[in-house]
Amino acid sequence: MQHLLEQLRRSCPERAAALIAVKDGKSRLVLSALRRMIAALGGQPYQGKNSSAANLWLLIRLTGGQPRLEGHSWGGAEHVYPRGDLLGQGAFAQVYRTAVATGAATGAATGAATGAATGATGALESSAPQQAAPTYGGAPQQAAPTYALKCLGDKSSKPTRRRRGEAEVAALRRLQHPNILALVDWWYSQGRLVLLTALAAGEPLRNLQGRVRRAELRAIGEQLLAAIAHMHSVGLVHRDVKPSNAVWCARTAHLTLLDLGLACEAGGVAQWGGTLAYTLPALWRWQHSGQPYARALLEAADTWAAVATLYTLAARRPYHGVKQADELKELFHRSDAEIVELFEWRTQPCSVALLRERLCALGTQHSAAETLALWRAQDAHVPASSESSLV
Repeated sequence: MQHLLEQLRRSCPERAAALIAVKDGKSRLVLSALRRMIAALGGQPYQGKNSSAANLWLLIRLTGGQPRLEGHSWGGAEHVYPRGDLLGQGAFAQVYRTAVATGAATGAATGAATGAATGATGALESSAPQQAAPTYGGAPQQAAPTYALKCLGDKSSKPTRRRRGEAEVAALRRLQHPNILALVDWWYSQGRLVLLTALAAGEPLRNLQGRVRRAELRAIGEQLLAAIAHMHSVGLVHRDVKPSNAVWCARTAHLTLLDLGLACEAGGVAQWGGTLAYTLPALWRWQHSGQPYARALLEAADTWAAVATLYTLAARRPYHGVKQADELKELFHRSDAEIVELFEWRTQPCSVALLRERLCALGTQHSAAETLALWRAQDAHVPASSESSLV
């Protein structure tokens, strides 16, 4: 709460001063004065446990500020950003839909907050139906922007899992790209890390196998490779590119790369943490050398995973029919050229002009930026034909 009070002092020092009372040499926040200020500005104060921190956040917003937690502890988060529908769940975290639950999402305050989310961080529009505008005190208010709330689970206090969440925050703070999930804010609640991000519209690529059209595949490939190339340009690698970690919105023809929990600096990495079926075979073989992975190899692994993801959309999952990890590891001992031959093609050559066999091996030969250039060059030579499904 002290962090929010400092923000209020900077934006509105006279109000901050009026909220502090000194008794016996100790300063304390006058909660009744805080609620009166909120009510005078047309807001509705939060009630209940831990509401003081939430009300301080609300006052900053009502006075035209843009309250941010930026990694501080925040006990009032559940008042401001209540958990809505469960959007997804994994081993490390749960993701919920959320929106600001307050009448402060009106007028100038809404403009400031929405501008911060969409301008500074490039938040994406949700494709989900918007709820009717809520009412506060009987008066209809403008609907608040919708976000995603990523809450690390009960085991997030374990050092390894906590580091993974903090690594994702560190990566997202360095990345500003239209095809990479935008971070809005982050904080700790009861010792657990919480990320507030844009709500990526669309479906995971894993749901689209066999349903993408040629034009869509071109756009998906270009945007996915552009996102990865941007990460590499700032010295980061994703390390877990796969169909479940990218979302495609057919309505807006927009792709969003998600889940940067394994992202890290592209140098000095001693252990690979990605998904085996989308791992560059040379990277898997390198792990037995006992040496840190070279930056070029890590970046090549991201590119390979992206191409394998596109292959999944156009044909089928790499190494189709191989179900045991030990079987896959045995295959990885072969050369890259031999491994590419194992990819089964169900489509005719003319239907996969954008995914020629050699493209599957580009991860070992070209950077993401070079692969993107090749992808665009192939796009220019695709013969005009019907935009039917690829399979």
